[in-house]
Amino acid sequence: MLSLKSYRDTAKGLPDLLNWAALVDDGVMLGKDGSFTAGWRFTGMDVDTATNLERNAMTARLNQTLSSLGSGYMLHVDTIREIADSYPDAESSAFPHPVMQMMDDSRRLFFESQGDKFATRSVLFITWRPTTKRLSKVTDLLFDHGDTKRVSLAQRNLALFKERMSELEKSFANVFSSITRLKLVERDGQPFDELLSYLRYSLTGQWYPVSAACTPLPLDSLLGSVECWPGFQPKIGEQYTSVISIDGFPDFSHPNMLHHLSLMNVEFRWSTRFIFFDSREAHQLLDKERKNWDQKVTSFRDKLLKNPDPKVDEDALEMVTQYQAAQNEVSAGRLNYGQYTSTFVLRHVDREVLQEVTEFVVSVLNNTLGLTCRVESLNATEALLGTLPSDSLYNIRRPLLSTLNLCHLLPIASIWTGEAYCPCPFYPVASPPMMMCTATGNTPFRLNLHVDDVGHTLIFGPTGAGKSTLLAMLVAQMHRYPNARVFAFDKKYSMFAMSQLGGLHLDIGSVGSREAPAFAPLADLDSDFEWCCEYIEQLLVLQGETVTPEMRESIFKALSDMRGSSRLSMTEFCAQVQDQRIKTAVGYYTINGRAGDLLDAESSSLTFADFTVFEIDQLMKRGDRDLVPVLSYLFRTIERQLDGNPSFILIDEGWIALKHPVFKDMLVEWLKELRKLNCLVLLATQALNEAIKSGILDVLMESCPTQIFLPNPKAGQFAKTYHQFGLNDKQIDLLKNAVRKRDYYVHQPTGSRLVDLSLDKLALAFVGASDKESVNTIRQLVSEHGENWYLPYLKQQHILEDDE
Repeated sequence: MLSLKSYRDTAKGLPDLLNWAALVDDGVMLGKDGSFTAGWRFTGMDVDTATNLERNAMTARLNQTLSSLGSGYMLHVDTIREIADSYPDAESSAFPHPVMQMMDDSRRLFFESQGDKFATRSVLFITWRPTTKRLSKVTDLLFDHGDTKRVSLAQRNLALFKERMSELEKSFANVFSSITRLKLVERDGQPFDELLSYLRYSLTGQWYPVSAACTPLPLDSLLGSVECWPGFQPKIGEQYTSVISIDGFPDFSHPNMLHHLSLMNVEFRWSTRFIFFDSREAHQLLDKERKNWDQKVTSFRDKLLKNPDPKVDEDALEMVTQYQAAQNEVSAGRLNYGQYTSTFVLRHVDREVLQEVTEFVVSVLNNTLGLTCRVESLNATEALLGTLPSDSLYNIRRPLLSTLNLCHLLPIASIWTGEAYCPCPFYPVASPPMMMCTATGNTPFRLNLHVDDVGHTLIFGPTGAGKSTLLAMLVAQMHRYPNARVFAFDKKYSMFAMSQLGGLHLDIGSVGSREAPAFAPLADLDSDFEWCCEYIEQLLVLQGETVTPEMRESIFKALSDMRGSSRLSMTEFCAQVQDQRIKTAVGYYTINGRAGDLLDAESSSLTFADFTVFEIDQLMKRGDRDLVPVLSYLFRTIERQLDGNPSFILIDEGWIALKHPVFKDMLVEWLKELRKLNCLVLLATQALNEAIKSGILDVLMESCPTQIFLPNPKAGQFAKTYHQFGLNDKQIDLLKNAVRKRDYYVHQPTGSRLVDLSLDKLALAFVGASDKESVNTIRQLVSEHGENWYLPYLKQQHILEDDE
């Protein structure tokens, strides 16, 4: 007869040690102990750019939120340090020209040669274990719930938990830069659960999506189906695990005091658990400690003999005073207390490598502000289980800690690394970031100009700080997106070299220039009649006229008479219009006027390429009366070219000419329309004060969530100006000490970062070729070699050998 005893062994497996039971709602897990758990991923404040006042305010808000939690609540905060994603694959980009592809390949080799780069992600979990069933019944007797339909206790607890988590999420949103619930998501048409994926990672150290499909398996079996070998270094799956516990703390704390620990250049998961007490329980525990210290204030002998002048232990007396103060803070609701456990979890498939990493982390911890730590041995498995979200059983540390000290110790600060993919929903799914940059902390930065679907950008910086180089490099990287189109309004030929890489260069406003096209603003009169009417009105305003209803009627009649005609020039309009004031004003833009060489063609010869550059330096020198009508016409023509593919309009300096009140509302509406057409506008200037005085900067800042500031040694002298851009004193100091032509300060609602473009010789040969000599050299090579001009140019720059 077959013996079944070996199959009925009662020894526990890994799933039996887990508290994970089932998903009972989207983003809500039920624990085996009856608790509910919800999780969020978050991005904290960037302490490199935050002032002490801002850090203190953030800590106060977080303490206010956490101190409202009591018995039954538990907090897990995990900081994960991991190797960052490498440079985007060549297959993910679609550069149209071989030089642009070469530049990107060269950058890829540079970034990959720098060794491992690390990124940090942060996750928090709130767990709530409801009161006992007996207490719930007593509560029902005390409170009248009206005529509401009776529901089960489990349903009521779930509803209470969801309501409380919604409130907490709103509070956390006022603390962190961003916070997102871990819940059901859809990828490639398949549902996956982010909460389950993270639980699996916390156990195994491996990321992969966990399907949200219905399954008969409980969560402990679904997520814990992996080999586990307990011991001094537990082995989960193929990886050995080392667990380090922090035991000792310094006598003081301050905001973000352990932030640098989250920047170590090794992979780890740093788990912080805090089990809350309610105010009554915390008060009792504090009172117990106070009494213990109170007994030490005077000796037993002095108390027994009732000595009128006993010897006082000053240290014990100080402790009694501190405990009394702590009790007062708890009673006032300003603080709460709980049990704090802080643990580092390290993993590796090689035990020797794991030992080296463990020794490195222990060395860093022991040399940090008086922290003491130890590598878990006999307690390693329990310590590991204690780091898992929803666990309140294993590895509990008894010493009390206040919520304020907890806020100081929590690793909630972040270094902003940018989005891993372009966040614009109009782009293909998983589109790479526009450009990879380097930054401090051995953490790469992924530059995206978009914040959600808005990519409009402002760039400010003094002369010689690297603005032209930045613009040209952005142009090169913009072409990585399929079917991208770039329209650049340049000044002093800084993009001439880039325009010759399959693009088109148009010199506007230069007398006798062979590149200057003929503009005919009224050429599309039949299809764009309303705009033509408004355009004529703009010309009148620029000439100092106040447009009256009678003048509008004359404009309408004259343009209506021109419909269907083959002669749609400004001269023809002047012949048709009857109002003499209009004739005189618009006459400026006819062949008989000063601007006739710009706008008096009967048909437009303007053409576009995937990259079109309008050189407007000479046009700007002619004044706003010439510049603004040309810009307005070109903007409208470009807008009509947009077809929903990624498009970019870069305007260097000339946009300030649109400061006229008539164009302020027009500019805002134009930016809104371009966003809908998947086009971003980038506006750059060197004159910060002039930009502020223009009267449109406030409007532009609302429409342009991305701002890039260039280094400025005199930034401290213009602190008031920078404050108007939303920068604080610490950020202004960063600009003051940043290196010109190397550093750029990217500022978005989601974060801020000082970055280095990491330009090599190949990139600089094209994006830095803006001096007169380089432009003339490239012109000569283009005339001699045509579209292959870049080959001899690269040889001249000693980038290619003569035999290549």
